[in-house]
Formats: sequence, C-alpha cells, structure tokens
Amino acid sequence: MCNLLFIQARDFGDAVIFTKLINTLGENFPNLKLDVFTKPIFINIYKNNPYINSIYYSNFPIGKSKKIDVISNINLIKIILKLRKKNYDYVLNIVGDIRENFIGKLVNPKKNVSILWPKEHLFTRFIRNGRGKFLDEKIKVPRNIINIYDILDFITIYFGCKKFEPPKIFLNHEKLLKIKSSVLQEKIIAIHPFTKKKHIFWNFDKWIKLINNLKKDYNIWIFCAPDEREKAENIFKEIIDNENVVIQTGDLEEFFIKLSLSKLLIGLDSFSVHVAYALNVPNIMLNGPNNYKIWQPKNTRVVCKANVCKYYPCYNKPLCIGKKYEYICMKAIEVEDILKAIEEVLK
Repeated sequence: MCNLLFIQARDFGDAVIFTKLINTLGENFPNLKLDVFTKPIFINIYKNNPYINSIYYSNFPIGKSKKIDVISNINLIKIILKLRKKNYDYVLNIVGDIRENFIGKLVNPKKNVSILWPKEHLFTRFIRNGRGKFLDEKIKVPRNIINIYDILDFITIYFGCKKFEPPKIFLNHEKLLKIKSSVLQEKIIAIHPFTKKKHIFWNFDKWIKLINNLKKDYNIWIFCAPDEREKAENIFKEIIDNENVVIQTGDLEEFFIKLSLSKLLIGLDSFSVHVAYALNVPNIMLNGPNNYKIWQPKNTRVVCKANVCKYYPCYNKPLCIGKKYEYICMKAIEVEDILKAIEEVLK
C-alpha cells in the first residue's frame, strides 16, 4: 500500500477545489492511504470524505491569513515532527509555491512532489514560484492548460488515473435529511453577496433589486458568515420577511447542507461558487477583475464586463484605483444581466 500526504495550506476556495484531486486519486487507487495536512478551519470540508484516511491540521503562514502567533508556530513544528514518523511514500502539493515545497521536504517523504510551472504560466502570478526547489519529483504542467480543474485532471493523469472524479463535499446524511424535510428545494435560490474585497463588490442596491425580482417566484436564502449577520439584517431589512427572503448563517457544515438544497447559487468570484460546484448546484458568478478562465468551475455561468476596463484582467490587483472608472468591471454589471443569466441556466 502506498501512503500519501496531501498538503492544502491555502484558502477556502482552494480547499474545496482540491477535493477533485483527492476524490480522483482515492477512486482510482483503492489501496492508497491518503492523509491531508491542512488548516483547522477546513476540517468540515474533508471530515466526511471516504477517501481520506487521516486529517492533520495546523495554521500556516500562507494564504489570506499569513500572520500566526508563537503557539501556532510551535504547533506547526509539532505536527511536522509527527508526520515525519509516518514515513510517507509521497508528499504532494499542487501549488508549487516554495513554502509548501519546503513544508513537504520537512516531512521527509521518499518523494516530495509538486508542480514546476513554466515561466510564463498564468498561475505564477498567484504564488512564490519555487521553480522546483525542495522537490524530488516535478510535474510539468503545459503553459496552455490554465483552468484549475483542467490542471487537476492533468495531474491525476500524471499519476496514472483513468477515471476523473468531480470535486465533492460529502455531507452528514442525518443532518441533511433533517433540514431537507422542512424545505421545498425547487423554490430556493441562494445568494452570497458579501466580500471583504472592494474590487469584487457588487452594489447592495442591485442585490436588493435582484431579490425583489426573484422573490415573486422563489424563496431567497441570503447566506453570510455569523459575524456578518447583523450587517445583512440591516442592509436587507426592507425585504427580509423570514418566509420568502431569509438570512441564512451558521457554521460551515450547515452552509454546505443548505446550499446543497438550493436550485441555484448567485455569488461573487469567491469560494461559494466552488462549493456549489462541489455540491452539484448550478451557479452564476459575477466576475470582476480576475481572469475567470483560470478559476471557472465547469457548471458556472459567468457574468463579466471585460470590455469596460482597459486594464482587464488585472488578476485581483486593481490598476484602476484612483481613476474615475474605479472598479467599473463590477459596477457595469446590471441586474438585467443577472436575470438573463438565470433564465439561461434554469431554462
């Protein structure tokens, strides 16, 4: 039996996307003993996955949360020392960042494996390119494969996989049935309107107008994090009736279950569209300054106004700041554009 440790030290969207790799490796190699080393906030993404043997977790100085305290650093070292004793055949990360490569090397597997990106590949914009440092085996992804889901297929082919599995979040069946019994799935459209990034923000007045158009035919669930609930209740107070329009919040597991019961998700360029794909829920993504072709899930309808800004795409590093057309890529998206996309997706 081969034992493999997969390192996932990035952000929520990445944690969901990479379930595709885990599921494909697990399905193709039943005797594979696959462990995951990740952040504690991602446990609910992986805990019910039948292909995962064990989950180890620690905070990492990688991704959006780069700052960790002394205790977190000590815990990271303790976990790495524990993992060294597992004598892994492979440690795999699919980012190719020098930081993940280094962590993999510290675990001391027989082979530390990751991607060696071509110099001009678009993905090198998002990482500290390790250029193969600390690796024992390098996966060379062609420059013309840019979509993350296609990249994952290429990697699984590299490992000898014959069958591709989609990303999937495995839900708690009992909790799912309990919530499912109280809702009418065909009537629910999920909305995920919140972001901390100004450059992918879509005006709340437009969200309200969109909801008012939809609530005649559907029940609208507005999803937000627990610490955003008060803000959501204030912004949408004129339309919340706790029947047709409801604020939905809770832990990550509850979010997964409730989103799985939705007919459609409408969200921003964020992890929620990848969750919807992993739950087989059709979704519409409002795309701003990013090159959506890199991150677009296979069942996602993208609404994008690429032609309104001369800097598009700026890869989430806006060059329009301070200009009179600041963030115009998002401001140019109208409610009518979303309604048309909904009609196309649900026809």
